[in-house]
Amino acid sequence: MSKTRGVSTKTILLVVILSSLVLQGCFFRFSRKNEDRLNQRMTKYWDARLNNDYETAYEMETKKTRMRIEFPTYFGKMHNSTSELLEYTFDLIEYDEQRDEYFVKVKKLLEVVVPQLGSKIKLNNVQPEIWKFENGDWYREYIDPNKAAKRQKKRAAAKAKVEAEAAANTDATAQEKPETK
Repeated sequence: MSKTRGVSTKTILLVVILSSLVLQGCFFRFSRKNEDRLNQRMTKYWDARLNNDYETAYEMETKKTRMRIEFPTYFGKMHNSTSELLEYTFDLIEYDEQRDEYFVKVKKLLEVVVPQLGSKIKLNNVQPEIWKFENGDWYREYIDPNKAAKRQKKRAAAKAKVEAEAAANTDATAQEKPETK
């Protein structure tokens, strides 16, 4: 066994392996912790909406949203709505590493005022959302639900295309290898 400045190659190899395992563990914990933090932030946001706490909800919108929509306008949109949020659930759908954002599906039970009928009806609603990681935390991007859904479909199609191309390249490489007898 060779030695480098009094340290054996075996010791160096052991340190390298342990370091890589520790780094992988830290990365996994960071990712899981980050996802847990997203769940906490989403719960806080939707609880604020459920309780008509529009100031808290507004502060959880992305900086871009807050620059585009001032609080009085945001408050007016939320407060003067013809529907009331009764309950919600959400599912994390897909993480986009390039944009550092999550596509999320929010399921809401709403009570909607129907002026023509002079009554209220209960309505289930599913809304796609985008949550971005910025300044060390998760923020909701205020975006038209149709645009969010289109963005998610476009990203999924691009991902499927890349995966299909990778599979085709793998098949082509496998066919090029000569057979051994």
